[in-house]
Amino acid sequence: MATQQNQMSQEDTEGRVTEVNSDDRQGEEAFNLLFSTRKPKDAAAGFSSGLKSIGKGFAAGAVGLIAAPAAGAREEGVGGFFKGLGVGVTTAIALPVTGIAVGTYQFGRGIMNTAEANKAQREGKTWDQDRREWIFYYLEKESEKISAEIDELEKAIGSANGGAGRKVKDTAYYELLGVETNATASQIKKAYYKEARKWHPDKNPDNPEAHAKFQDLGKAYQTLSDDQLRAAYDRDGISADSQPELEVDAKVFFGVMFGSALVHPYIGELWISSTADSVLKAAMMKGGQNEDGTSSMEADLSQLFDQNTSKLSKLKQIQRECDIALHLKTRVEAFVNSEVGETAFRNSCTEEATNITNGAYGAVYASTIGLALMFECEDYIGSRRNFGVEGMSAKMKKRANAMGTDYKLATSALKSYQRAQKINETMTKAALEAEAEAEAGGTEGSKARSNEPDKEAGNMNMKTMPGAKDIEESIPVFLDLAWAVNVKDISKSIKNACNKLFSDANVDVPTRLKRAYAVNVLAKEFFDVGKKAGKNQEASVEDIRARAEVAVMTTMAKAQGQEIREGDAEEMVKQAKEMHAQQAAAAAAAKTENNAEQSK
Repeated sequence: MATQQNQMSQEDTEGRVTEVNSDDRQGEEAFNLLFSTRKPKDAAAGFSSGLKSIGKGFAAGAVGLIAAPAAGAREEGVGGFFKGLGVGVTTAIALPVTGIAVGTYQFGRGIMNTAEANKAQREGKTWDQDRREWIFYYLEKESEKISAEIDELEKAIGSANGGAGRKVKDTAYYELLGVETNATASQIKKAYYKEARKWHPDKNPDNPEAHAKFQDLGKAYQTLSDDQLRAAYDRDGISADSQPELEVDAKVFFGVMFGSALVHPYIGELWISSTADSVLKAAMMKGGQNEDGTSSMEADLSQLFDQNTSKLSKLKQIQRECDIALHLKTRVEAFVNSEVGETAFRNSCTEEATNITNGAYGAVYASTIGLALMFECEDYIGSRRNFGVEGMSAKMKKRANAMGTDYKLATSALKSYQRAQKINETMTKAALEAEAEAEAGGTEGSKARSNEPDKEAGNMNMKTMPGAKDIEESIPVFLDLAWAVNVKDISKSIKNACNKLFSDANVDVPTRLKRAYAVNVLAKEFFDVGKKAGKNQEASVEDIRARAEVAVMTTMAKAQGQEIREGDAEEMVKQAKEMHAQQAAAAAAAKTENNAEQSK
């Protein structure tokens, strides 16, 4: 009996200790969340961290002073109000004092860590924001690590959506590409390109089956290369007695609208393109759900799937930045290694920039890439000259440019919203007018229209469509918003890529400085050539409309399995512009002739 009591007493004590430890941990987490207590890398970081803690202390105190009396009054009435007021006053004093104490402590830590920071920078180390310590960073190692993590995550998603040990509804697409049902995205991509080269119609002009096989390969790849479409295919398969739906790839559309293969190594895949593609594929997948909105396996895997795809998106962005950094490294390597002189290197940069400006939106791309690279190079080089004074100036210019980019994005978003509202009002007004006409027609009109339902529906659609004038006025506004998003996306990606390139410990600090100098030469040529070409490259409404039409046609052709090269798309855009010009000229001539006839 005594033994049982002692055991119960011990368990009760351990439970209380565990509860106290849990409360302590929660309190510590709340404190760290409110105040900035992470290790600062130097005096500047410590000063910034200290100011944040002081500001948060005063802000939290003010909130407590207001919220505590209100909460007390809600719980206990007037008495609760005065109790809450007492708590609020105490909080309003305690939290700012704590914030000042923490801020002073962080500033002191930053000063103490400055010597370590200076030494680490001389040694070529980089500050790791997550680990809060100085490390030697290796670009190629990170690229390999991220690539491996992407493969592992794709395997996890593949296992969840159609991996080994789980039967899928249909294996035809897997068999067509020659891969297992648990194949990763990279394995599927390699298999597709291998088979596509083998069965390309250009390589099989005398084989009538090659074209159909090539189209089937395209459909299989479009489905299996997208996680959500793959999950739907594994679950539902393809009905043998029905024509499979076209799998529209939004990346193809944006590739024609904004794409240029020449700038891809400097910017990677645009965020707007990958995001639009993901949203479109998600919408297509929802269309295949059961009537009650559920599907087998989906409920069990939705949370894991969402977490994995979100993590995969972040990893692919890091890989994108690594790829940009590796390309810059390769691009300037000959100059850095003194294999070519500065004049020859500069001329090659000018030639490359000129070629880029000859492509779609090339001037915008060249100037945007050049400016982003210049800011990062001047920041890195300036921070290591004249006690960092030049670097501070570069940082100020970079911040000012970032503020301008954010302002442009905000104003473009507002204008786009206003245009969308205007189009919506036009559609609503047209729909109401059509409804009023239908009601005014009376019983006889209804009876007559009942014999022509298709015609009535067609008239309704025509009326509810916004006018051509509204569309044409809105296209440049929407395009400005898209470009504002692109500029911010490109600038951020290049910033992170340059940070990786200039931190690469595979070379010493002097070599990194020479890399930065070489990239700056490239940047200035891109920016100057782009700015000069941009004066003569303003896109008109007709140009935008022609490109949008070709983008739609190319996207649908690709969805049907046809292969469209970038050069083919650009030629189609050129032909569309010429056709629009001829139509406009013919319309103007007809109008002139009609006016002449009426004047007689």
